[in-house]
Amino acid sequence: MSLHFREVLALDYSLFAPRGLAGGKDFATLVRSLPLALAQGGRFRKQLEEAFEAAGLGLEPALECSSHALAAAAVAAGGHGAILPCIARAVLGGPGVSEVPLPGGMGALLNRVLVLAWTPRGGLPDMEQWAKVLG
Repeated sequence: MSLHFREVLALDYSLFAPRGLAGGKDFATLVRSLPLALAQGGRFRKQLEEAFEAAGLGLEPALECSSHALAAAAVAAGGHGAILPCIARAVLGGPGVSEVPLPGGMGALLNRVLVLAWTPRGGLPDMEQWAKVLG
């Protein structure tokens, strides 16, 4: 039995930081000076470390979090920056937070596509319903 899938969302990543800490700095300057809150472990973290190494930047998080949601909460509290998926804009998209895109090569290593997968025996999912759920 084969698995079917449809692409749902292109998931890119950015550096989110409290506006007072970001101050219009570029990405490299920010990650060198900003205390970072990062999700620990997993494939994403390994790829992030590799991307930082390839860019010649050190990755030294000030706060290790068990999830992206907790890293986003650290940004919202005002004391940390975090590299988070674009869907964090829904929570952090206000005037108090700056979003700084990742440099091109780094983004290419981290960006992903979110897919919806199903087995054919269940029939085709209602894509319009899933689109509403996923926003």
